[in-house]
Amino acid sequence: MEGAAVVRGGAVLVDGAVTLDGVQLDVPSQKLLVQGVSGTVPLSLDTTPGVPRRHREEGGFARGRYQQLLDELRNAAATGSTLRIGTVHLGPLELGETTLALRGGEGRVEIVSLRSSLHEGAILGRGFVATRGGLAYGSDILISDLSLRRFCDALPKIRGYVSGRLDGVVSLYGEGQGLDGLDGFVDLWARESDAERMLLSKEFLQRLAGKKLRGFFFRDDRPFDRGEVSAYLEEGYLTFTVLDFSHTNLLGVKDLSVSVAPVQNRIALDHLLGALKEAAARGKSVQGEEEPPPEHPPPPADFQWRD
Repeated sequence: MEGAAVVRGGAVLVDGAVTLDGVQLDVPSQKLLVQGVSGTVPLSLDTTPGVPRRHREEGGFARGRYQQLLDELRNAAATGSTLRIGTVHLGPLELGETTLALRGGEGRVEIVSLRSSLHEGAILGRGFVATRGGLAYGSDILISDLSLRRFCDALPKIRGYVSGRLDGVVSLYGEGQGLDGLDGFVDLWARESDAERMLLSKEFLQRLAGKKLRGFFFRDDRPFDRGEVSAYLEEGYLTFTVLDFSHTNLLGVKDLSVSVAPVQNRIALDHLLGALKEAAARGKSVQGEEEPPPEHPPPPADFQWRD
């Protein structure tokens, strides 16, 4: 580790760097295991008082610019320090080799580019952590060509539910500690590929409907031609504005439609994270590890069913 510290008018300014070689981080309580961390991490701290500065481009990271953003992040120059991570395990989910380009200064550490992989897809992004004027942080993430079939198969509770390829944008910004100061949005959409059709399993549809579905249309998995999820995060709650799985037949008639109930369309983020943590624990249990008791009751899911 190397660096320098300066005290100026009651404020502390620190700039430096830490070099890592084969570091491992294991947090069993969170089902998190990070292995093979090597490279240099810049450090920059500035305790000068004031109002945190927003470091992300407002409105520039959106679905309408997806292809442009994808090209930009794929071709982003790896300036600054490089940090490589061999694998990241979160319960049954596993990120492939992850590479980050980092730079720091003036109380800010910036992720210039992030590249990783998950279930045959690419995860690309950028982000920052700033301390001048108070703690602030943010990240913009693109998801490209993720396999929904492999994602669902990794989670025992939803194995086989959905197939198709997933693209998406996720943007987060936070100030201070805790989830209450975090806001942002997520836009996800499914598409078909030569390798993977867009299908909803009959078990998934029955669970959403809350009843046993019978008849010709529910003997097999159902195709869908639109699958979209849009939500925004504010004051600790994730509110869904769009949750739509639907299919229109050759006659132009919509013969399948599943959407979120408009009057009960939000969930507390801490409950959602608790549910994901339980899903990770179940995944470990399936692999032979003892499953701990749930720490949170499962969050209610309210959907509107139309057929």
